Amino acid sequence: MLTPVFQTIIECLKYATTGEQPPNTRGGAFIHDPVLANEKEVKAQVKLRFNAANGTRMLAVRNLQVSRKKAGGLTMKTLENILSLADAPEGNKVCI
Repeated sequence: MLTPVFQTIIECLKYATTGEQPPNTRGGAFIHDPVLANEKEVKAQVKLRFNAANGTRMLAVRNLQVSRKKAGGLTMKTLENILSLADAPEGNKVCI
């Protein structure tokens, strides 16, 4: 069994590369709970820098938001997905 820290790192790597949430995730459970933070919503970001097969440095970014529902519970939504060259100027990033 993996420790929670390593499990979270693996979950973040999987989310950054596939967009899949971890198993048993209900409304963004792998992101900080807005109820615990005493907030209506919590935003999160997962970044992954990697080298493509051709050696090009790349950057994958996924921005998320977890919000409290009025009826209780949580809802998670993806705000933005970006795949770009790691050293590209801000205007040259591609949303996916």
